[in-house]
Amino acid sequence: MTDETAAPDGVGRYNHFSGANGSSIYWDPFWGAHEVRGGIRSQWASLGWEHGRLGYPISGEYSITGGRRSDFQHGAILWNSATSTTQVLYTALPASLKGVDLGRIPTSRRVVALTFDAGANNAAVRSILNTLAANGVPATFFLTGAWANLFRSDVAAIVAGGHTVGNHSMTHPYFTTLTDAQIAAQVANAQSAILGAGADPRPFFRFPYGDRDARTVADVNAAGYAAIRWTVDTLGWEGTVGGTRGPDFVLQRVMAAAQPGEIVLMHLGSNPDDGSTLDAAALPAVIAQLRAAGYGFVTLDAALG
Repeated sequence: MTDETAAPDGVGRYNHFSGANGSSIYWDPFWGAHEVRGGIRSQWASLGWEHGRLGYPISGEYSITGGRRSDFQHGAILWNSATSTTQVLYTALPASLKGVDLGRIPTSRRVVALTFDAGANNAAVRSILNTLAANGVPATFFLTGAWANLFRSDVAAIVAGGHTVGNHSMTHPYFTTLTDAQIAAQVANAQSAILGAGADPRPFFRFPYGDRDARTVADVNAAGYAAIRWTVDTLGWEGTVGGTRGPDFVLQRVMAAAQPGEIVLMHLGSNPDDGSTLDAAALPAVIAQLRAAGYGFVTLDAALG
């Protein structure tokens, strides 16, 4: 039904076919080509295809007792032949992501993960999404629950763009000042709010202000999340600093830190003092110069293996 088409992450490829109840073949360079079909395919599609928490298929559909199964990078979907229902199983966090606040994707591939935090306003959302779409670049968006409640249409636009969503707490507090119970509530309430807005933030969490220690990382891991930091903070959120900074400042910081697996931190809101959105203004040049330097773009799903 389609020609071979590039997946939104720029890594994989797919074809859709006219098989009963829908069928597709998905390929990525790590796991090869596998078919996904019927009720399992429908369930996978509802979770966001390869951009969802499950990732790419790593097996074809096969028989199990009582039904059928397909395996994915980060779990499986089972189909029950008696009830014609599906069940989603997620794998646990890789051991390599427990007890750490990951600052770089562990890879030798020349790839970069662009990430955007949302906790204040939504001034730059549409500009950033338009730039990403125009350049075919996937990204990861860390949302607070409060932001997701306020800007539900923006959450929908992020999901529609094929991007990955992460958890950035409910109200953006300093986590090292919280009790374990308060941390659990911050993570769970944000998860519920983001799910209610139509996105699934699991399994990625970013600490507000980067404020964390061994205890808070362990608490986040216990909630099923991998803690994700950054390789470079563009500091675009600081604004123009009295007119002394512009988009070139952001660009220079990103390029100075460029390396395989670089995680770039940007923001969706505007500076409260001067109203600038330097990250959005710099984004076209950031993408262009990283590509010119031989880098491609991935979401943080690449960190899960």
